Parts: sequence; C-alpha cells; structure tokens
Amino acid sequence: MFDLKRGAHLYDNVRLLRAKISDVGGRFVDSDIQLRRAALNSEVHVAFALKGSGSVRARDYALDFAGKRYASGRLAFAFKQVGAAALCTVRAELNGVEALGALDPLTGAGAVVHELGAAALATLRTGVNQVTWRVTPASCELTISASHVALSVPAIDSVVDFSGSPYSFVELDPRTYDFVGSWTVDVWVFRDAVIYTQRGRLLSLVPPGSSGPRARDDGTLRIYETGSTGRGVVVEYLASRLRFAAFSTPVGTWFHYTVAVEARDGQCALHVLLDGRPLVRDNEPVVAACGALGGVAAGAAGDGHKLRVGSGFAGKLNDLRIRRGAWATARDVLADMHRLKTFAEPSLLAAYSFDVALGTTVFDSRPSAAEGSGRGEVREGTFRTLVYGIFHLWKRCPGTSYFSPEAVCSTRSLFEHGYCSHERDSDDFECTCNPGYHNLDCSGECPGMSATGEACSGHGECFTFNATFCVCGAGYVGDACEHECPGWTEPLNVPQRECWGHGDCLLTDDGEAARCLCDAESSRYGPFCQFQYGEDPVASIVDKCRDCDGEHKACLDGVCVCEDGHYMFFGACKPNAAASLSALSALVAAALVAIVL
Repeated sequence: MFDLKRGAHLYDNVRLLRAKISDVGGRFVDSDIQLRRAALNSEVHVAFALKGSGSVRARDYALDFAGKRYASGRLAFAFKQVGAAALCTVRAELNGVEALGALDPLTGAGAVVHELGAAALATLRTGVNQVTWRVTPASCELTISASHVALSVPAIDSVVDFSGSPYSFVELDPRTYDFVGSWTVDVWVFRDAVIYTQRGRLLSLVPPGSSGPRARDDGTLRIYETGSTGRGVVVEYLASRLRFAAFSTPVGTWFHYTVAVEARDGQCALHVLLDGRPLVRDNEPVVAACGALGGVAAGAAGDGHKLRVGSGFAGKLNDLRIRRGAWATARDVLADMHRLKTFAEPSLLAAYSFDVALGTTVFDSRPSAAEGSGRGEVREGTFRTLVYGIFHLWKRCPGTSYFSPEAVCSTRSLFEHGYCSHERDSDDFECTCNPGYHNLDCSGECPGMSATGEACSGHGECFTFNATFCVCGAGYVGDACEHECPGWTEPLNVPQRECWGHGDCLLTDDGEAARCLCDAESSRYGPFCQFQYGEDPVASIVDKCRDCDGEHKACLDGVCVCEDGHYMFFGACKPNAAASLSALSALVAAALVAIVL
C-alpha cells in the first residue's frame, strides 16, 4: 500500500520488509487505483505425510474474519510424491463438507489451488476450521506442505461508527414497509472496548414526534446491544409484548446479531441468534398474543414512525438488513452471515451496507430500491469508518493504537519519527528513532522538530534525562534554539562572536526574540554592540576604518578600536584611568629618583 503516509518508509505485509524512499522530501499522494479485493488467509500448515492405507489426516486452519465477508475461497497446497510414481487421488473435506471435488489425479510434485464450492464456504467460521485429508489408492504416499485456506474479501469496507452519545445515531425512514406479521432484522455489530456501553440501541422504532435522547426510552420495537434487566429485545403489540433479555454479547470483536418474529395464528414467537447460535432455546420459547395481523404497535407503513440505529451505542455496525419472513434457522444464518452480500434477495424490505453516502445521507443498498427511497440521515457524533481486508503487520509496531492504527513509530505528521523492524523468530516489533525523536515508540520529540524537522532547529544538541531539552550552539538561544543572536550572520562579524564579542546574547522578556546585553566596561552600544561611544559609526563601520590613523588606534576586523589600556572618546583614544594612574606613578617615581641622585 503506497498511499497510507507512514513517513519515508514502505512496509511489506508478509515479513515487514522495509524500503526507504530515496527522496525524503517527496510526499505520498492517494492513488486512483481501486483495490477491490484482499486475501484473508489462514495460517500455513506445516508439512505432513499422507498415505493411502486408508488413514485420514485432520488438520486445523484458523481464520479470523474480524467483520469481513468472503466473495470466494480456495484451498491451496503443495505436494510431493514419495516412492514409485503413481496416479494419486487426493480428497479433502472442510468442516465435514467435500472441498476438492473432482480434482484430477496427482503425480510427481506440484501445487494445487482449488476453488471452494458454496457448500464448503458456508461452513467457514472465525476460529478453527478443520480439513480432513485422504489419498487413494493404498500404494500412494504424498507429502503435503504449505496448505492453507485463502479467502477473497473486500479490500476495504465502509461501516458506521457511533460515539456512544444518545444524540449519535442514523435515522431511517421506513415509510415503504412495516413490521407486521413475520419479519427479521440482522446486522453485524462491534462493541467498542474503550468506550464501553450496555444500553445502546442497535435499532429502535420511534413513534412520530419523538426527538432527542428521550426517544431512546420510547418505541415499540427496541433491540439493545446486550441483554439485561428489562432490555435485550423488546417488541410491543397493542395488548402484549415480547421480551428476551437473558444473554450477553462480546466486546471488542465483530459478531452477527439476528432478531426474528414468527407470526402464526394470532401468536408471535421471538427468535434471537448470536453468530448463528440460537439464544432462545426450544424449551424456553418467547411467545405472545399479537392479533390476527401481528402488527407491532405504531409500526405500520406510512404512520410517520422512524427507525433509529445506534442511539447511545459505542461501536460499529455493518450490513443492516430488514426482511419479510422469519429467517431464523441456524443453518440458514450460518451459511449466509460471512458471505459478501448482494442485497438482491426478494424478501428484503431494506438493506444498508453504508458503503455509499452523499454528505450525511446513506442509501438503501438493494439493487431494486427505488431512487430516493429508504434514505437515512447520519447525525452528529456518527462517522463512517473502514474495515481493512487484511491485518497489516505494521499495526503491531510501537506508536500505533486503536485510534491511530497507521501511526508507525508515532509518525502522524509531515516528519517521520522512526522506522519499525521485526526480527525473525521474535515476537517483538521495535522502533529505531530518527534524530530528534526518542522513547520506545519515538513519541518523544526534541524541541524544534515540529517546526523545522531538525532537533533544536538545527542549532543545538538535544538531551533527554528527566525532561527533553536543547543545549544551543553559539549564536542561538531559545528553548528550541530558534532565535538567532543579533549580528551573528553579519558579514563584518568575522570571526563569528556573539554580540561581536562585547556582550551576552539573551532572550527578550517575552521569549519571542534574541537581544544583546552589551558589557558595561566595553563602552559599546547598538543592536549587537557594534558601535563604540565617541566614534563615528559611519566612519568606523560602513567605511571600514577610514579614520583610524590616530594615536593608539588600530583597525581590527574592519572596526576601528583602541589599543589595550585606552578607550575611544569622540574619535580619540584616551588612556583608561588605571593606565593614567600607572603613567602618573611612573613619572612621580622617576622624579624622586632624579632628586635623590
């Protein structure tokens, strides 16, 4: 993937191989190539021997769908014949269903990639899937290696993400269908493990005029995210209600949720299935008298009610379907739930994949849906996010998180913080930080990095002890060494000295700039102590010692100065007081010697 913007490196997903972009100044741009499919693979099984003496070898192949659905699938393996050449027929059953079908006899060595049929695909589950292998005739012996199950899944899939606020929901307009007689609602659900909620409604039928969070407590049809006292699934009729609340649902993983009502002879029975497993047992049926039509109260088409999805729920939903009829047998649900949906079933009343949206509007995903019908409005606090077709290994690198899964080594901005590596035969993913960044995940940043991309703005050295700080080089001050001392880069400042060697470079009181504090004994002044009291600045600075031929004067680096022991006074070099006193003392001493002599 070249357009995920993880700094100056690209990462291969198989071994986390790393490639560095030669021009670090370059930028990634989103490509216009649409990646339609990704490969969801089981773990590759170690090699095993398969003999034709009637023995059967069972091997486990783990899959993690994690909210993804397959379009097709394959059973792949390599083989090598042991012993004399012969035609060998390999058979395999996936979870008890024939997987290889009419596979041509094998001989020698090679590889097989066989498309799985619908019946075999329908048996696949998150977790362990078992393949039993056998070979005939009895004289055959093969070594099977690199065997695995490979599924084709969408490269990306849009889902709707709710914040847990009662104001966060999608509101649907079910004016073209009703909840009368037998009906079914099924949806994929992911309960957030960070923002934990228990009372969120996956779906509620809200009567006309209801608005705001209080509408969560109204409604004649309420499907909560989990069961508890008075919650779970509640279906209200004019004179009775159906309710089932004795169940829980997983957190931090995708699961499939099915609620169906079966109406017959004035009685309505409730069915609830979790991942195709019935929660309402045959010995504890939930049945209520629902009338001849079995219509949910305030649930008739066109009566102004709304369907609210996700109110008060923290997590994600995908592939919401509403259909006529009680679609509640475990076999049917299991065979369908992991399959990529076309939403073309005639029984569907409405379906929402959330893959297509225009602004805050989502659309009915059925191919037969009339244009403009079945629209939904996404309210504040609700977002459309993505499920990736494969799990990228760089998501295990330090710096990544639930909210920033692509921040490898904490790289979130223009400048790469570091790169990630993974040693073979090790479970550790480690970051090597670029200069200017530190900590195990390279989240620590030296001052100046965010503004210039260089530690200490390129003018100092960064240190980390109890805190991170800069020690600035000559000519610069500030927490990030971002302020240049006045006159530091002036052409006449040769050799370079702070404040031209006659003062100290300090921060201004507001910390927004640098200033020079000239030494009091130097008789210097100016923005960078470049002038001397009593001299003509134009003559000594601009014209470079034009008038510097007086007594005790010297031209130093283009500046007219006085010799040691003298100071400039209106263009003349006068002796310092100490020098004058010394000279006077010398004269007095000489005079006394003369008198004595």
